[in-house]
Amino acid sequence: MRVDEKNVGDWLSEIRQSKIALPRFQRFEEWQRKIKENFLTSVVRELPTGALLVLEKNTPPFEYRYLKEAPEDDVGPDKLLLDGQQRLTTLWKSLNDYDENRTFLLDLNDDQPKVVSEKRRKKRGKIYPLWVDKPEGVGIEKRYRYIY
Repeated sequence: MRVDEKNVGDWLSEIRQSKIALPRFQRFEEWQRKIKENFLTSVVRELPTGALLVLEKNTPPFEYRYLKEAPEDDVGPDKLLLDGQQRLTTLWKSLNDYDENRTFLLDLNDDQPKVVSEKRRKKRGKIYPLWVDKPEGVGIEKRYRYIY
């Protein structure tokens, strides 16, 4: 399958199967909240979001690491992501609710859907704000949807 024929589900499947990793020389995740929200809004609205550059090799020629929160295996990846790490990491973490400090939500209040995020914090064994997990009780259940 050609890279330009893959959809979001294809990329997430490759990450889930430990088939794609990052060369060690790549920087770590750096995108801030607003950039992530804008990127995810572009994905939801089916707008162009940039390209990915992938090196396909049976044996990676560089030391590698997996995306943050992605499964790892002993076999190793067959692809190294050379460009697009911030985009794929944002998709992976937000669509799987792996961001420990934020939950990403789809805001359906406007004519055009957009992605927003809510900061989360733990206190006395609960994760606040509570409405993010149960929006039914606060009257906003028709406005927000989980993106994962």
